Amino acid sequence: MFIFLFAPVLVASISFTAWSVIPFSVTSVVTNANLGLLVIFLLSSLNVYGIILSGWSSNSKYALLGSLRAVAQMISYEIVFGVSILIVIFYSNSSADLTEIVLYQEGD
Repeated sequence: MFIFLFAPVLVASISFTAWSVIPFSVTSVVTNANLGLLVIFLLSSLNVYGIILSGWSSNSKYALLGSLRAVAQMISYEIVFGVSILIVIFYSNSSADLTEIVLYQEGD
């Protein structure tokens, strides 16, 4: 029962943590990480564990199969997300810092 109640808390806390590296302005950012895009990618990948835990802890084989299907879809979409992140990094002078990417967009 504890894992069943803990899984949504885990997913929500990981998702809210990913918002901490997104700059709202040049001076207003909670965590200024040099690899901000990769931190977002890492934290979105960790949400898989919460979905697996919620499907497994429900003690239903159909919920487990549904959670495995959802995880398979999330992993397949992460490949496309990773390639799109690489494109943004290459166009912004090889920087994964989100503040520098925003400043690079203002540049030209």
